[in-house]
Amino acid sequence: MKRPFIRLNMASSIDGKITTVQRDTIHLGSAEDRALMEELRADADAVLIGSGTLIDEDPRLLVEHPGRIAQREALKGNPQPMNMVVSSTLNFPIENSRFFTRDAVKKVVFTTPQADERQREALKDVATVITVPATATGHVDVVEMVQRMPDLGIQQLLLEGGGILNFAMLRANLIDEIYLTLCPLVIGGATAQTTFEGAGFSHEMIRRLQLRSLRVNEVGELFLRYAVQPPA
Repeated sequence: MKRPFIRLNMASSIDGKITTVQRDTIHLGSAEDRALMEELRADADAVLIGSGTLIDEDPRLLVEHPGRIAQREALKGNPQPMNMVVSSTLNFPIENSRFFTRDAVKKVVFTTPQADERQREALKDVATVITVPATATGHVDVVEMVQRMPDLGIQQLLLEGGGILNFAMLRANLIDEIYLTLCPLVIGGATAQTTFEGAGFSHEMIRRLQLRSLRVNEVGELFLRYAVQPPA
């Protein structure tokens, strides 16, 4: 299958949480973690998030360090990666959205034929809307989605959550590397979102990882890099 090389980058508490039970946006990582995020974004042709992350955080998926912007422009011919979101229904706000700011950063939305038609039309002013088949459960077919990406010039994709999209991508064997910053915090709560949500794997389908590197910083964060092993 022709597709980009895909990295996942996340920060979590030591109990694996990425939100509180109230789904509050929390900045888990230190300045060093944010520098790593910028480095990975600078290397990527596009950054992808799910609609839940868009609704909860309304992020701007940008490279901000001037040196990295200049280096990226020299290597890739553009200062910023494409900003992408996947949503089967398009049930997110567009007006006054930071993500959909009208600027030079190209935005792409992947959705299904069942998405709201008025929202689809409204998005055309601020993003490229790409319709892909839905799965049996009505979600965007992520395999079909990533197969469309090389035609957009995407060879390196950075995935930044949330947990539902992360699990869908991992289940479809679409994640090659995982960068995980483990922060010295405990959040707790059965309903607080974790790095990987979804239905979970059976014992036979559990994904195994190979540790590529590990380091710890002065504030006690663990920076982990894993290669995802193909399923047996």
